[in-house]
Amino acid sequence: MQNRKSVKESSSGGTKKTRKLPVILAIILVIVLGVFSGPVSNLLGEKQTQELINQLEGYVSEAIKETENTTGESEVTNPTTNTITDPEGTLEMYVIDVGQADSILFIQEDMVMLVDAGTRGAGDDVVEFLKQKNIDEIDILIGTHPHEDHMGGMMDILENFAVNCFYFPQRSDVTTKYYVEILEYVVDNKVPCGSADAADVIPFGEASIQFITSTEPKEEKDLNNCSIVIRVTFGEIDFFLGGDIEKEVEKEILASGLEIESEVYKASHHGSDTSNTREFVEAVNPDYVYISCGLYNKHDHPCQSVIEMFEELKLPVYRTDESGTISVITDGESVTTDKEPGSYISGEEKNRDK
Repeated sequence: MQNRKSVKESSSGGTKKTRKLPVILAIILVIVLGVFSGPVSNLLGEKQTQELINQLEGYVSEAIKETENTTGESEVTNPTTNTITDPEGTLEMYVIDVGQADSILFIQEDMVMLVDAGTRGAGDDVVEFLKQKNIDEIDILIGTHPHEDHMGGMMDILENFAVNCFYFPQRSDVTTKYYVEILEYVVDNKVPCGSADAADVIPFGEASIQFITSTEPKEEKDLNNCSIVIRVTFGEIDFFLGGDIEKEVEKEILASGLEIESEVYKASHHGSDTSNTREFVEAVNPDYVYISCGLYNKHDHPCQSVIEMFEELKLPVYRTDESGTISVITDGESVTTDKEPGSYISGEEKNRDK
């Protein structure tokens, strides 16, 4: 079988480096990233770390501007003019089993989008799964927020695949090794980066992706609440992915007036009760719920109150802790999945009974 894409020289994934960091900064990065696995600030100190992050973010911001100048404004469209009512082919979603973490793959014909990449330990598993799908190029890569269980495996993705546009919130207060490593790689390999405001829509083959929240860093919010939230539309079927947003942002989204009703709902924050309020879930009004969580996880996800709510609403729940990787396919009119619905047993109950 032929690969879906051929690697482009202008993208990441082992391509020739076209921009160099200042020599001193590069040397510091090599030393820090090579021998230290904790927060960089523990080694360099808060002041030096802040200066390092600021320099890196300056390069990333420049990359975003360059990408926008190259692609032009046509990539972002009005929501009312970007819906194909009778799309051809199918849209596939794979909730990849990465344990207590997130990684969601979308395929629409030759277009590929990956949302999050699991932990540092699961990055290789995500790479292997994509290669099994004959993927060597990712059109849209989204890191919802810089927590290790969402972006920890991102370096494995960047090093193994060409990436045509990378969306992630740049946070100057995140100084862990893996995150600084991502910034350095983006700069050194000139990975195209993108930014979007809430309500912006970008095309994804015959599907469309609407940003429900912006990609701005939102420094005043905690990391969960700076999650990039998207709604993917293919024909009459919508998919809602909320990252790890909590109740505060759910209220903001409800107040925004943006359309969020979706047939497929990826439970936010692994089914935590910090998220998934009844008001919000009823506004999404899904037909199917998917939960990415690890078996016997220490957070007791999915939480008791959330899983009971899904049961009360008579929503079928599909869980990676019970079913492993789950595929969801739509032709734009109906949805099929390859697994049977899971149980309404909370993570706490599972941990108690193991």
